Amino acid sequence: MSTILLIDDEEGIRNYIKVLLEHAGHGVVLAENGAKGLEICQYYNPDLIITDLIMTSTDGLTVLRKMRERDPYIPIIAMTGGDPVFDSSHLLAVALIEQADVLLKKPFSCEELLESVRKLTSEEL
Repeated sequence: MSTILLIDDEEGIRNYIKVLLEHAGHGVVLAENGAKGLEICQYYNPDLIITDLIMTSTDGLTVLRKMRERDPYIPIIAMTGGDPVFDSSHLLAVALIEQADVLLKKPFSCEELLESVRKLTSEEL
């Protein structure tokens, strides 16, 4: 079983993904923004991080950069649904440059998420 840190500022998305991952046998730690996620990483060593890119307090790109400085090998999934003013494709491209392991554009399917987690944790779900 992997421990996954899930960072997203939308409570409904956090809770939905948490249930999905727990049903697949993972432990999930939640953070409502990037600042909280980075704080949690000081106390927990998650096996995988899933972070939204667009958040009000410490965005996902900052999380990605800081986590890569701290642990260049931790698997990270970056996801975004975009912004009505900003093209989310640009954010996903930047996340790739910043070495996200997997990029997911919302809405994504449960299967896409679980397959990405499976690939990065090398576990059969």
